[in-house]
Amino acid sequence: MMIARQQNPVFQDLDLLPESYAANYLADHLTPEDTIVATGPVDIQTAYYLNLHDIPFERFYQRDHPVTIQNALVMVRQNSKYKTPESVVDFFKLHQTLDLSRAELVYEYASVQIYSIPAR
Repeated sequence: MMIARQQNPVFQDLDLLPESYAANYLADHLTPEDTIVATGPVDIQTAYYLNLHDIPFERFYQRDHPVTIQNALVMVRQNSKYKTPESVVDFFKLHQTLDLSRAELVYEYASVQIYSIPAR
């Protein structure tokens, strides 16, 4: 599998959050089988930018509206409490649902990574 890695931002893009670049990646690569799994504030910041691509917040996994996950795109941010795919999966109690042993890093930019994790 190919890992998409962004280079350092050019100066006019310094005001953009890493989540905006992650949202651009997701807008280009999100499939109907994918559910985005992220904790705050990453989810809200990414959702804002995804909305600009007409991708609704419903594409994010929500504990109060659980859905069946075929493939999770787990977003982590290195400078947050949830900096590993395991910690995000723990937060949402998805250990029985997702196969963490098959997690693959598919995107990385600055402090944000996205892992593709299939359902068991």
